[in-house]
Amino acid sequence: MSSASYRISLDALGDVSGVRSSASFRLEGGFVSRYAPPGEVKHLGFTTKSHLVWDGERSVGTYNVYRAVLTSLPGTFGGCLAAGVAPPAFDDLAIPGPGTGLAYLVTAENRLREEGTKGTSSNGVRRLNAPACP
Repeated sequence: MSSASYRISLDALGDVSGVRSSASFRLEGGFVSRYAPPGEVKHLGFTTKSHLVWDGERSVGTYNVYRAVLTSLPGTFGGCLAAGVAPPAFDDLAIPGPGTGLAYLVTAENRLREEGTKGTSSNGVRRLNAPACP
């Protein structure tokens, strides 16, 4: 949409398809290209015994945190510990029992609520995790 005195450009993550118009303007909208789900969360680690951090990604709306007991690996990659985590950080005060440990998996959701990949196992098979975070 433009004229000699102004130009308007719209980007959206929701549905803006269709045409809006009146006697003084005409506006068409839609996705320029497919908005792909985010990729694998990178650089997951701890800054303290309970503070988990990772690299944020611009296209992400929220993150999901999964947790498993180490002895359950590689069969499962944990259950949903927290859904809709906003910053690229999470605190978990759980203390594993003697001789055990905890494993964490973090996934990203874009603003369309599409969850990104959970990565692949060491043999290259894509990780599945049921049930997914709500």
